[in-house]
Amino acid sequence: MLVNHKGSWEAGVDGALPGIIMHANPADNLGQPYHQELYVGEAEDMAQVSALEESVTVPYGTFEHVLKTQDWTPLEPGHLAHKYYAEGIGLVLEVKVEGSTGWLELVSVTTAPLSTEDLPQPTTGFPPGFVPNEAARVDIAKPIFSNPTAITNPLLPITEVDQLIQLGLKDGLPHRTEFTLLPDTTTISWNGEQTEVRILQFVAYRDGRVLEHALDFLAQADGGAVWYFGEDVYNYENGVVSDRDGTWLAGKDGPPAMIMPANPQVGNIYRVENIPGNVFEEVTVQAINQTLEGPRGLIEGVMFVQQIGLDGQTTVKAFAPGYGEFLAHSEDAGVAVPIDSLSDPLPAELETLLTGASSIFDAADSADWDAHSATLASMTEAWVAHQSNVDLGSLFPLLDIQMSRALASLTSAIEQQNPEATRDAAFDVAVATLDFQLPYRPRIEVDLDRFNLWTRRVITDSAAANPGHVAGDVVILEFIWQRIAHTVEASTAQAIDAQLSDLRAAADAEDLTAASEAATRLSEISAGLTIAN
Repeated sequence: MLVNHKGSWEAGVDGALPGIIMHANPADNLGQPYHQELYVGEAEDMAQVSALEESVTVPYGTFEHVLKTQDWTPLEPGHLAHKYYAEGIGLVLEVKVEGSTGWLELVSVTTAPLSTEDLPQPTTGFPPGFVPNEAARVDIAKPIFSNPTAITNPLLPITEVDQLIQLGLKDGLPHRTEFTLLPDTTTISWNGEQTEVRILQFVAYRDGRVLEHALDFLAQADGGAVWYFGEDVYNYENGVVSDRDGTWLAGKDGPPAMIMPANPQVGNIYRVENIPGNVFEEVTVQAINQTLEGPRGLIEGVMFVQQIGLDGQTTVKAFAPGYGEFLAHSEDAGVAVPIDSLSDPLPAELETLLTGASSIFDAADSADWDAHSATLASMTEAWVAHQSNVDLGSLFPLLDIQMSRALASLTSAIEQQNPEATRDAAFDVAVATLDFQLPYRPRIEVDLDRFNLWTRRVITDSAAANPGHVAGDVVILEFIWQRIAHTVEASTAQAIDAQLSDLRAAADAEDLTAASEAATRLSEISAGLTIAN
């Protein structure tokens, strides 16, 4: 039964004035009393900030850097309470210390500006020995997305980078990563909202074979910070999906996470992934406005960060204007477009290298070693000429290393008259050459040539009776097709879709004869592909 409305008030009614529940900068008002309610005789609650760095533990978790206030009212002399406020949460504990007894403590969060997962997490789901520093985090506030698909943050300009290739060595083996912006967008529902996101395709290779594939979902918030809405991950062993560890989706598994602040400063902390028990990556900005050697000379404005993962391992990464993620996991950016695009025509030497590598690859089993040696001699001459070009000699040093390594392997394989090693090395030379051609040609054209090259690799791997390699080849074909399908004329695209479907079925069934036949048909179609107007 309703008894009365005692304590009710409204600012502007009957002389009541608005009060302050929380100062914008509590540190500036330490020890200064202020009115939280000001309706004389009815509601006159007051408070003052008494501490800024308290630590409290409640059933919901442990919180550091907690703000403490003393609260009282002149209408009830002798009554005093202490209240504790955690950043991103609000009130987590209230203890009555005079005039009465009792306390209130936070047990769970069911309503907030963000969903429960969107709030700063207490001390659960962290790496072993990890000590969170909530005060330095810049990813607490709820993001607002008015134009989310224009991702132009200078240090992670997703929509301004068509393709980025990173190269390096891991465990002594060549490692390659391709980041390609896909043309489509998708919409992700989270916390009652829907956000349109861009899709970034990530493909990692180890020693020329597929290692991992992921689709990353990203959006830029108002103000310029980039947020990560999850990733669809596939990890491979011998061409077959081994697990999908690392997969998560905002709204389903947790909140979106900041992947790049709008204006990062040294000491800033943000969590790129934060799904307790599944994924965790926290980044600390170590240095900004640095200079780094890039594919075409010095790059200014580089940011270095340290990242810690769920396993407690730390990684140093660098982010560079025009590239985005420039250095990570012992890999550096080898080339990116459009920032590394050149207006010069394609050098004839790069055409010679691709034609020669393709010829040797297709005829590696012919045992015509004199012909292979002659083709290799022309390729080597072309490479020496390309390196001696004054204008080009200092460009793309990682691509130089990749090409030199592949040509050395091809030379050794031909000298030893080893067909399998010759085929593999010729393929590596073709891949390296297409990377070199990327700055001179539209990325779609280069991917069309990559697609045709991989169809021919299916044929040779089928002949070598290696079902794992065939399965991996098909995976890569599917990824490349995902990047170029929208540019191909509709009827041709339908024909390729049908052949890819047949090829996938054959690879799954380990029917290598059928795989070779489907790949042959696919190669015939893709050899004449052109970009649709």
